Amino acid sequence: IQSHNLAISKFNEDRNFAMFTKKFSTATAVGLAALLSASMASATDMTFNTKEINGRSSYIGVATSSGDLGDISFRETRGSESTEGRNGKKIKFDDPDGLLVTLGNDYGYARLETEFGYREADVASMTGVADASYTGVDGTAHIGTAMVNLAFEYSVDPGALSGGSSSGFTVTPFITAGGGALGVAGNLFYKRIDLTANQESIDAGFFLAPAIQGGAGITLGLPFGVEVFGKYSEMLAYTYNYKDSNDIHIKSLTGGLRVNF
Repeated sequence: IQSHNLAISKFNEDRNFAMFTKKFSTATAVGLAALLSASMASATDMTFNTKEINGRSSYIGVATSSGDLGDISFRETRGSESTEGRNGKKIKFDDPDGLLVTLGNDYGYARLETEFGYREADVASMTGVADASYTGVDGTAHIGTAMVNLAFEYSVDPGALSGGSSSGFTVTPFITAGGGALGVAGNLFYKRIDLTANQESIDAGFFLAPAIQGGAGITLGLPFGVEVFGKYSEMLAYTYNYKDSNDIHIKSLTGGLRVNF
């Protein structure tokens, strides 16, 4: 009876999680689509131009990202097809590399943008109870993000700042914060701690979580509306304790290019 009740409880937990994920993903998609449509409409109304200092514009940006994905601890319930008895696990990842694309509007002292990102991280190792190491560990996490960001910035012309004529360049420090969704699709394979030949696997599926991020950086404005920028940021995705897991934490160094219209 106790096993039956546990099975029903687990079924209800998974069903509620699936319902929440579906509702959250739908709401996020609608919000991002609305902002993306507004940004694209604004961009098509403007022509390629040299951005005025603290002036208005629309822009498209592309950036590469490298960082650190925090260790993830979770509890995997043993299935009927598995002989693995150690449920508590911690996974370490190699540094995730990725690509980010942004589309937004600059209002002079603030920017509002949509950001779409992709990161990939290989599984480096996995430990279980009492930090016992698993062997034959292999797997990859594919991480997609869709965010809405708000940045505050202030631009200065180095030449004008020193009392001379305009240099044609601008320096713009900024801070940024945003929210949206993070999705993870991946797979994980490993051998039992007792070193038998049996190969085990863990949920090769999709996981969606709400996420927030914040960061700071600096932009160098070049002629013809081109900007290069660098940024440090941190992202936190809430897993709502799914499988007793801790939240997903990503630290990133990003560098890229923006073109203003």
